[in-house]
Amino acid sequence: MDLRRLTFDDVVAGARLTAAAFGGEPREARLRRYLTLEPEGWFAVEDEGTLVALGGAVAFGLLAWLGLMVVEPGRQRQGLGGIIARAAIDWASARGCSTICLIATPAGIPLY
Repeated sequence: MDLRRLTFDDVVAGARLTAAAFGGEPREARLRRYLTLEPEGWFAVEDEGTLVALGGAVAFGLLAWLGLMVVEPGRQRQGLGGIIARAAIDWASARGCSTICLIATPAGIPLY
C-alpha cells in the first residue's frame, strides 16, 4: 500500500469511492473543489494501483477542517482511515494550524 497526495487525476475514482462508502451520488464536484482550495492537503491510499482510501484537510489560518474521509467498504476497520487522518493532521500542523475541526458521522466516530 502506498500513501500519496490525492490529485485531480484521482477525482473520478475517488468520487466512485465516496458513492460506494457513503451511498448517494459520487462527490466529484466536492473533490474538485477541495483540491482546488488545498491541493497539498489531500491524501490517498492506493493498493496495487487501486484507490482504496482518501481524505484531507483545508487550512483557514490557524484552523484546519478535516473532511471527506472515505475508505472502500470492504477495507474499512483496517487502519486506512487513520493513515489518511494522520497525514492530513501532520500536513495541517506543519502549516501552523493549531486547531483541527471535523464533523464525524456515526460510522466515522471510531476513526476519530
